[in-house]
Amino acid sequence: MATARIWWYPGGEGHIEQLEIPEDVGVSDLQFTPAQLTGQAGGLSGARYTALICGYDEIILSFANFNNEPFRRRLEALQRHLQAGFMCSFSLDYDKTWAAFAIASPTQDDTSIVTTGNAWSYNTSATMANGDEIIIAHPPPATFKAEPHLVSSMSGITTLNLQTDLVYNYTDDPVLVRHRDFYPILVSMGSSLQPLVTSERRRAYSFTVRLRMSWEAIAAYYDQSGGGEGSELDTLTIGNGRQPGATLDDASRYQPWRTASGAPWGAKR
Repeated sequence: MATARIWWYPGGEGHIEQLEIPEDVGVSDLQFTPAQLTGQAGGLSGARYTALICGYDEIILSFANFNNEPFRRRLEALQRHLQAGFMCSFSLDYDKTWAAFAIASPTQDDTSIVTTGNAWSYNTSATMANGDEIIIAHPPPATFKAEPHLVSSMSGITTLNLQTDLVYNYTDDPVLVRHRDFYPILVSMGSSLQPLVTSERRRAYSFTVRLRMSWEAIAAYYDQSGGGEGSELDTLTIGNGRQPGATLDDASRYQPWRTASGAPWGAKR
């Protein structure tokens, strides 16, 4: 297993920063929590109704009791970035920094998924192999359609063959397929007044942050990059170099009713 890493564009501009978690620090805790927000009502007949409002995936990431000063200083820079509302990416295993979009809509009982190939180029050598666990995720509001699967093999760089068949029908774009420990676009959920880096009399430091997957940014990134059924991601790559509109934060700075090309958001191409 390779080291964990965090990527971000400081303040949403400049070039990408990569923070490798030192071996003497390591990841103390990584908690993953899927959440569904619903509304409920009751009728005079006694019937109960539940409406799905939205859903999101949350992680809590912690580094505890370290005294690595260069790492502490980098974390304090990241802290300011996150508290200002900007985004980051996180991978627990650099070798498994892999996430893609499904090209054809995955359906119940499928045992393979055709994807765009790795859409995040933080590690262009990253690939999926037998026994790797992936998450297939449907965009809002039907975020309950998410399921983990083990990969049996990979055909080329785009098709994942699964050990078990799919449970859900994935009907809307974009469907995100990612390694379970790679979170491609995250935003802080905590208070901007709550310190992320704390210390014990400056003898030992700890860092804890609560983050959620940003589906609005993922959808914008997918839309700007030409994703869709029968289409390859071709013009926008986060990770290598600096292309116009290619930062994590640029990917989410869009008019919700317009795509990068000016077409209504969500319109079929």
